[in-house]
Formats: sequence, structure tokens, C-alpha cells
Amino acid sequence: MEKFLESERQRRVARILCLEKVFSDSISFKSGKFRFKAIIDRIDLLEGQGILILDYKTGGSDIMPKTDPEKIEEAGFTREAIKANIRSFQLPLYLYLVSSQPQFRQSPMNAGLYFIKDLRKNNGLSALFKQEEAPDQRERLMKVYLTALDAIIREILDPGVAFKADEENPRLCANCPFFYLCR
Repeated sequence: MEKFLESERQRRVARILCLEKVFSDSISFKSGKFRFKAIIDRIDLLEGQGILILDYKTGGSDIMPKTDPEKIEEAGFTREAIKANIRSFQLPLYLYLVSSQPQFRQSPMNAGLYFIKDLRKNNGLSALFKQEEAPDQRERLMKVYLTALDAIIREILDPGVAFKADEENPRLCANCPFFYLCR
């Protein structure tokens, strides 16, 4: 805890905007309109850098999505390619949900994982966007993430595609609320 508090003292947070707040909105895809809901751990207003959406992590799992839109598109939008390149839709969805709220729309925004147990690299923060990344590049990347999410939703909704477990990580299956759907 001492290391975490020291890390917090070093960060340039002007104000904590919210903690454990629920955000929800609908997203329209080719496959339809779907409502998403998230409980976001923390949102900071950073000194001169806009807003940072944070999700605390206590484990060491690397679930950061890749951030090169060309490479993601080049790999394609199959289940396997999305798993290898996107890894997790958590941060892109957080960005989408928060940016859809009127009070946050005008601020530059980023999202990141805050690794509580490993504060050595960048004070434990792993941000989705690089600070120097232009807004149009961020927007392009978000479009690629949403295209990938649409591909996953279309596959889930397709009765011709079998719903099957990804048994590569048994821990994930053990904690999945839909465990019996693919057994």
C-alpha cells in the first residue's frame, strides 16, 4: 500500500472526477443496436492532459489491446485474430461509454490499466493511447475496435456458428457466467 500511495503522490492528478461509477449507453453496429454497461473504477482529471479512465488490476495479466489500426485490420476480424490483437474490449468500451456523456465530451481522453502490484514501470499505468497520438489516429483506432466488437457480436448471434469454449485459459472458463452454454 505504501508503494501505491507513493505512486499516487507522483501522478499529476488535478482532481478525481468519479470512483466506481456506472456508465451505460447503446452502440449501433451492422448487426444491430446493443446496450453496454460498465462500472468504472476511477476517472481522473490530469493536470494539462485531459481525462484518464482507470481500471485497477491486481494481477499481472497482459490484456492491453494492440494499438496499430493497420496491423489489426490486416490480421482480419476472425475470432482468433481478435483474440490475438484486441485481447480485451474493456478499455475501448470504457472510452466509448464515458465520451458519450455530455460532461466529458469536450476533454481529451485516454483509458488505462493501473497495475497495483507492479508499480515499477510508469507508476503501474498502462495507457491505451500514447500521449503524442493525434486525435484522428485515436478516432481511427476506436473505429477498428468497434469493427472488431461488431464481428464478435455477429458471430455470437449467428446460429450457424457453434458457441464453443476457449479452453486456452481454464481460469477464464471457470469464472465465466455462461460456462454451461459451451459444454
